[in-house]
Amino acid sequence: MKLILIGLLFLATNALAQTNNRPDTVRKSVQLHEVIIRDKKSGNSLANKGADVQSSTDQVLKGIPAVELIYRGNYAPEPMIYGLSAGEINVTLDGMKMFGACTDRMDPISSYVEPNNLKSISVNEGPGPDAEGSTVGGGINFKLNQPGLNASKEISGLIGAGYQTDANTTQTLGSLQYSTKRFAILVNGLYRSAQDYAAGGGEKILYSQYSKWNGGLSAKYQVNSHSYLNLNYLQDEGYNIGFPALTMDVRSAKAKIGAVDYLFTDSTKRLYYWDTKVYGNFIHHIMDNSKRPLSTIDSMPMVMTGTSKTIGAYSEAFIKLGNSNIFRTKAEVYQNTLYADMTMYPMDAPEMFMLTLPDGQRSVAGIDLSDNISLSNKWSASFGGRAEYDRSDITTSLGKAQLSTIYTGAPDRTDLLYNLFANTSYKVTDKWTLNLAIARGMRSSTLKELYGVYLFNRTDNYDYGGNPALRNEQSENGTISATYRSEKFSIEAKAFSYLFQNYIAGEVLQGGMPINPGAYGVKQCVNIPSANMDGCELKGNVVISKTLGFLSVNTFTYGEDGNGNALPLIAPFRSVNTLQYSFQKYYLYLESITEAAQKHASSFYGETSSPPFSILNFKAARRFDMGKNQLECSIEVADVLDTYYYEHLDVFNVPRPGRDFIGHVTYFF
Repeated sequence: MKLILIGLLFLATNALAQTNNRPDTVRKSVQLHEVIIRDKKSGNSLANKGADVQSSTDQVLKGIPAVELIYRGNYAPEPMIYGLSAGEINVTLDGMKMFGACTDRMDPISSYVEPNNLKSISVNEGPGPDAEGSTVGGGINFKLNQPGLNASKEISGLIGAGYQTDANTTQTLGSLQYSTKRFAILVNGLYRSAQDYAAGGGEKILYSQYSKWNGGLSAKYQVNSHSYLNLNYLQDEGYNIGFPALTMDVRSAKAKIGAVDYLFTDSTKRLYYWDTKVYGNFIHHIMDNSKRPLSTIDSMPMVMTGTSKTIGAYSEAFIKLGNSNIFRTKAEVYQNTLYADMTMYPMDAPEMFMLTLPDGQRSVAGIDLSDNISLSNKWSASFGGRAEYDRSDITTSLGKAQLSTIYTGAPDRTDLLYNLFANTSYKVTDKWTLNLAIARGMRSSTLKELYGVYLFNRTDNYDYGGNPALRNEQSENGTISATYRSEKFSIEAKAFSYLFQNYIAGEVLQGGMPINPGAYGVKQCVNIPSANMDGCELKGNVVISKTLGFLSVNTFTYGEDGNGNALPLIAPFRSVNTLQYSFQKYYLYLESITEAAQKHASSFYGETSSPPFSILNFKAARRFDMGKNQLECSIEVADVLDTYYYEHLDVFNVPRPGRDFIGHVTYFF
């Protein structure tokens, strides 16, 4: 439910955002947004129950103003924060580092989790305590749902089913919790399948089908009155995934994720929260073009495989230095190994094999320190930083030989990084609050930017080569906001600015010969001395009556590099306005989404301008009480007017789905 997510966002912004069991500290940063996926105990109103568990992860992310999505089809959109993506932001799962295995970015981490797995999603819009590592653009952390000890019901859960007319999409899901005083376990599962969808007006979008299943298990054991042992395992597998914006589809995308952590918490102690986790994840990804007609692939069948393996551990502690002073420290280590290859099958020649990500490996050790202080009833502040050591190399002689085709220097490197931040909040009156945040960020080049070999980019139709000589990208960030809240009205105005040094982009390599069919040439990753990105948000919430409310979220971002080129993947002005009605067991909303034309685009980054569009969405829901259980039914009409449109971030201008009737039934017990 996008409307509910937006409403929750208004309530959460600038508040002390709290995730499952984590202490309510150092989260006063105005940069942090948190969306609760669901909360069955939040009250009788449907509008207060959090996001529909039958939503997809991208539908949940759409409800966060700072987050934008890059679509390459109907599956696995890639999240961004204000136009920053890939290595510029961190995307983590419960604080665990994960890295997609696809060289074409067709498997963002968000594609391996579902709302049925999740408790909440938090977004930090710049370097800070919740950015989960060194960064120039912030971080998105998906918090896994955990079983509850000593729950009101020993056995509880939900089962649900959904159907969408466009693409003939079907979905079934369920979860089951068993809870006792000292032990609890939660299991959940989902299966979803879709055929090719139709855009507005009825145009069929070929190669947009997919199917997937997802399953999770979480267990908690109370060791003693203040200590807990937690176990989490998540597996997600997708098959026959079409990507109409690309020249290849995905045969399979599989992720296996596991973690064990030991938690101590005692509010009476100076060291009142201490969490130590060990984790690992494995991702395997296979692309091919076997489903495509030979005429569309230049008679060059090919298969591309990729794997990502990450192991790591962290220990995080919160210490009371006084009644109004909380100190946080987090130490972590992890190692990620990426591998990708490509096999081409020419019609009249022997098959050709090459490594496209040749056995790259990165080992990281980092420490975060921050302090959160309440200076008075009106003033509060937090400040801190992160120091990080990175070691990047290629682990095999074959990998080094493959990289030598585009780079002749030594590939191994070490990097020392630091992030610094400071935030302050001033309560002018009971209704007015001012916030200021500044930060200095750094990030290492990704393994793909360092060691990639002929990685095809559909956005500009160039093969990309890595560059181990890249300098670290840096940023200086600033955010200022003002918030007014009364019983029936709230408004927040925010402005932000990012100044980049050593901005990483692709530059045409003179004389480079492309490998992938259809590529215009070869680009190598280089540093551009400077770039800047500025933007603003305006959010408003009006309580018209006890049953009727109006929400409005408006965002605008502008970016340009030091050479005067528009930065890539910057969304134009966007306005989302929603009228919501909620009374007893009924819930209705009408939503309009308007996006302006994006004329500030640069051919240097392979972009073209995009036209404006407006669409309408409608939803109705009803809850039925069945003793201690509940049944929720909903029907939604997406793109009511069947408008043909695409967004500026949609690769290759592939249009979005047209009018779509969506029905969900969920039984809570």
